[in-house]
Amino acid sequence: MQKDRRYTYALDLSKNSIPVPSKTGSAYSYDISDLNTTIQPYLELDIHPWKGAVIKSCVKYSMFTMDYDVAINKSTKMPLNDTQYFGSWQPSIAINQRIMKNWSAYAQIARGFLAPPMSVFQVKSVGNVKPETTLNYQVGSVYHGKNWMLSLDGYYIDFSNYIASAQIKVDGIGTTSTYVNSGGAIYKGIELEGQYVIGYGFSLYGNYSVNDARYKHSTVRVATTPDLLASFGLLYENPKGPYFSLMGKYVGHHWGLDSTTNAAGNALFENQYKIHSNVTADLALGWRIHNIGGFMRDVTPSLKISNLFNNRSISDFAGNQSYGDAPLYWRLAGRSVFFNMTATFP
Repeated sequence: MQKDRRYTYALDLSKNSIPVPSKTGSAYSYDISDLNTTIQPYLELDIHPWKGAVIKSCVKYSMFTMDYDVAINKSTKMPLNDTQYFGSWQPSIAINQRIMKNWSAYAQIARGFLAPPMSVFQVKSVGNVKPETTLNYQVGSVYHGKNWMLSLDGYYIDFSNYIASAQIKVDGIGTTSTYVNSGGAIYKGIELEGQYVIGYGFSLYGNYSVNDARYKHSTVRVATTPDLLASFGLLYENPKGPYFSLMGKYVGHHWGLDSTTNAAGNALFENQYKIHSNVTADLALGWRIHNIGGFMRDVTPSLKISNLFNNRSISDFAGNQSYGDAPLYWRLAGRSVFFNMTATFP
């Protein structure tokens, strides 16, 4: 069970913190209370049908109730009181087969369930909201050599009642974001991951995936889903002292928005606001100091530098201005430095 209260309001600090009414006549931008209740009974069974094989089967039932009570809604600026109940069976089955001592393969089929986000309540009338459901298919294989590891994985996810963000125009308010049921979508892709131990504590790591996410019966790509993802880097590990990692991350291009509404208020599939690819790097290093003496046994100072080269590229779409409807964008956070010190006491 989760109870939540959130609100924002404007104050004028130069005038003894008096409330400042907005164009809605209230100082509050929104004032929301909600209660979420979740119950998930499940049963799991492991079977060993033949040598080297394990079959895991599971069935779960998810029950989710969302109570929404607002004095001022976030999008409409109107009061709303509503309760929605969602329930779904979630069976799954997976098999893992050891082919050789250092080589195995696996496959899995599972049904997923996701209740709609709270944003679906930010409308004048909620109606009967359907939860997202998925059928997930996954196959893969993992091989361990003497100094290296390689894995290959493929996935296919069939979404029903896919909830997507859309831009709408609200009279007297302007353009704002809301969520709509976009029907179905298909996610699919292939991922390759590997690690090679060079020696003397050094190793190389790499991960590369090709991804495709589109709405059913359409060429429109699902927003915020990059076509390529990759990470790569050098790692060093010395149990008696220093360690560090230098990792790069590549995020391919994606679209900021995949649906909008026309003048009649109907949802339309349409890709807008292309976000180009970007590359960032993170550096982490530290030193394990053992048997330091006194009342401390071990001390480990460490340093992490995120976005090492201070890449400030545009990373995502952030909605439209209320007036003028000009697009807004998020940029990558700049370089950050974090120092940490841990100590172990006897």
